[in-house]
Amino acid sequence: MIADLKPYPEYKDSGVEWLGAVPSGWELRRAKSLLRKESRAPRPEDETVTCFRDGMVTLRRKRRLGGFTEAVQEHGYQGIRAGDLVVHGMDAFAGAVGVAEDSGKGSPILSVCTVVGPGSAEYFAEVVREMARSKWVVALAKGVRERSTDFRFDDLAVQRVPRPSAVEQYAIVDYVRGIRRCFRQLANLRTREIELLEEQYEGALLKAVTRGLRPNRRLKASGVDWLGEIPEDWDVAKLKSLVERFASGSTPRGGATVYEDHGIPFLRSQNIHFDGLRATTTFIGTQTHERMRSSRVLFGDVLLNITGASIGRACAVIEKGFEANVNQHICIIRPHRKRLESEYLAFALSTQPMQGLIEASATGASREGLRMDDIRDFTVPLPPRDEQLEIVDFIRTKSAAVRAALDLANRQIVHLAEYQTRLISDVVTGKLDVREAAAKLPDDPGELETVISDRLETASAADLA
Repeated sequence: MIADLKPYPEYKDSGVEWLGAVPSGWELRRAKSLLRKESRAPRPEDETVTCFRDGMVTLRRKRRLGGFTEAVQEHGYQGIRAGDLVVHGMDAFAGAVGVAEDSGKGSPILSVCTVVGPGSAEYFAEVVREMARSKWVVALAKGVRERSTDFRFDDLAVQRVPRPSAVEQYAIVDYVRGIRRCFRQLANLRTREIELLEEQYEGALLKAVTRGLRPNRRLKASGVDWLGEIPEDWDVAKLKSLVERFASGSTPRGGATVYEDHGIPFLRSQNIHFDGLRATTTFIGTQTHERMRSSRVLFGDVLLNITGASIGRACAVIEKGFEANVNQHICIIRPHRKRLESEYLAFALSTQPMQGLIEASATGASREGLRMDDIRDFTVPLPPRDEQLEIVDFIRTKSAAVRAALDLANRQIVHLAEYQTRLISDVVTGKLDVREAAAKLPDDPGELETVISDRLETASAADLA
C-alpha cells in the first residue's frame, strides 16, 4: 500500500532537470515519439469538451455552464474522443492536463493526443501534470499573459519524458487512481467532521443565547418570531433602547493616499469575523484619525459589517486600550454596558436566525446593505447582566475548543493534499515501485487511514514531503 513501498533496485540519471533519477529499466524518449497529435474534424452532434485545472476532461455541461468565454464562431474546433490525452495550451501550467472521459469537440487551444504503440494515456497525463507541478512548464513558457503560459504540442514534443513498460504504466495508473480515491474519502471524512463541529457549535450558541445555561427553567413567550420562548426572568428589547451609539465609518479624505505603514488601524469588512478581529495592514495617521472622530472604535464596541459579501459578520472589541477607525462598510454599535454586554450582543448577532434576519433586511427593496434604522429595530433577548457574563464565558470556552478541533481538521485536509501530491509524484517518476502494491489498495479508506492518521496529527508539510 503506502508504508511498504520501496525504491526500485537500480537507478540512472535521466539528464532531465525536473525528473532526476529514474529506474534503470525505464526508457527516456522525446514526447513526439510517444504521443501523436490528432487533428479531427468535429461531428455535428459533438458537444463542447473542456479541460479543467483539476485534470478532468469532460463535457462542459457536466461541470458548469457559466464563466466561459463562448466562441461566436468555432474556428479551429477539433474532434475529441474519449480516451484522448488533452493538454490545455494556456492552463497546462496549473494542471489542466488529463484524459477525456467524453467524446465531443474542443477549442484549438487544446492539444489532443493519442499514445503511439502500447501504453497508457493516463500515465502520460500524469507525467505532464508532474512537469507542471515541478514548474517546468512555466520555465518553458513563451507566453506573456499574467498568471498563464503558452504550452503547445510543439513545446511538449521535444521534451524527454520517462517511458516505463506498458505493464508498469498501467500498474502506476491503477495505483494513482486508488490513492486518489482513498485520499478523497479521507478528505471527505474530515470535511464532514468540520461540518458537524460547526453545526454543534451553532446549536450550542443559539441555545445559550436564547435559553441560557441553567436547566429546568420556566419559559415564557418572547413575542418575537425568531426567538420563540425565553426564560421567564429574561426580557426582549430593541437595540435602539440598549445602545448609546450607532455609527458607520467613511473613507478618509484623500482615500488610499493617506494610508500609512504604521499608526491607527483602519478596519475594513475583511477584518471583521465572528471569532474576532483579524489583523489589518491598513493604517492612518493620528491627524486623520482625529478628523474622523465620529467613526473611532473603542473598547467594548460591537462591529457589524453592513455591506458586501460579508454582511452580518460581527464581533466585539475586547482588547482594553484598543483604538481604531472604520470605513463605511462597518457599523459601530456601542451598548449601554450596564444593560447589555458587548460580547453577548456580538454572539446574539452571530446566531443563524439573526443572520437570516440581517440578510432579509439587507436584500429587501433592492437595498445594497443594512440601514441604520434596520439595525436599531433589531430585537434581541436580554438576560440579567450577570447571566449575560455566564453565557459569554461559556461561549468563549466552547468556541476555543471548536476552533482548535476545526484547525486540526483543516490542517489534516491540507496535509492530506500535500501528502497525496508528493506520493503521486514519487510514483509517476519512479522514485517508488508500485508494481506489487497496485493490486493491494483497499477499497475502504479505513486501512489507509491507520497508516497515515497518526502522522497527520502533528506533521508539517516538510514532514510529509
